Amino acid sequence: MSDKVQTSTQQVPLGSGSIITSLGLGRIKPFPAMVALTLNYRSNWNNGKTWWTSDRKLADLMGMSHRYVRDTLEELTGWVTRIKQGVKGSIYQLTHHLCEPHNVPSDKHGNPLKFAVPRGEDAPFEKMFAGEITWKACLIWILLKVHSDFKTGKTKPISMETLAMWCGFNKKTVCDMIKELEAAELLERVSAPHEKSVFQLYPKPAEKRPVYRPKKRRQKNTYQDMRTDEQHCYSFNEKYRCNLNTAAIEVRERHGRGKWHPLKDRERHLVPKVIMEAFDNMLDEAREIRWHLRKALGLDGSDTAHPGADTAQEGLNDAQAEFLSSLKLEL
Repeated sequence: MSDKVQTSTQQVPLGSGSIITSLGLGRIKPFPAMVALTLNYRSNWNNGKTWWTSDRKLADLMGMSHRYVRDTLEELTGWVTRIKQGVKGSIYQLTHHLCEPHNVPSDKHGNPLKFAVPRGEDAPFEKMFAGEITWKACLIWILLKVHSDFKTGKTKPISMETLAMWCGFNKKTVCDMIKELEAAELLERVSAPHEKSVFQLYPKPAEKRPVYRPKKRRQKNTYQDMRTDEQHCYSFNEKYRCNLNTAAIEVRERHGRGKWHPLKDRERHLVPKVIMEAFDNMLDEAREIRWHLRKALGLDGSDTAHPGADTAQEGLNDAQAEFLSSLKLEL
């Protein structure tokens, strides 16, 4: 019995729209699925971008021909997209769940559904890269991992027929790959011969699992958070400001320093779209404030500012009127 324990892990998408589920449903063939999983192993989970990887490098890692790998990549349209190409190979953008954003399965924390496979020394992928096991054996190990206890690494009872149906191989191939995994010390059969197979996977999960700590999401600033004074509102980078009375935009010569100069009409397209939208929203709010102020002071044609009149409605007291009048907005 091995005492190997995983020291590091790599996240693998799971659930509706994932490679694993599509393989189990027969929507994707075994080798394309393994190519996608290998690229996922060589990627950054957060942004889905792979490391520099050439077709020949990928073929060498998986023990297959260059042409076969190249043709297979064309079958992964939607899953794998080449976004950069150079002398070192290509960088691919991976799609973890090929479905509409609102259909992406999530865990109890609200994150996209996934599970972890070992990485580093003695991991199945590393043994495949070293030529100790084939890609078929590595794929079967991953499928067994999905149907195992993530705390102990022990699989649920499973028959070879069911496993063959999941991975798209015949029963003999599955049995041969199980023997290959046993020889590589990646699993051990712990069930009786006449029972459904139960395997202990290696390396085992760490006994002390990491504690989930939700990320502190940075609060997005809105136009209401912009700095304002008696007449202007300022962009967050302090390079532009908008006059709330005239809607004129001014620009500074240098960020945070220098004199303000009127922005010419032909230069308005240089202002970032986000800043222009924030100014427009602030101007709309200022116009609404003016309208309420005019109405409260009776400057809109009504007589609300003179409670003594026969047609007067309940108006403001002196303190409220003084407060509204103190606002430095031109009516």
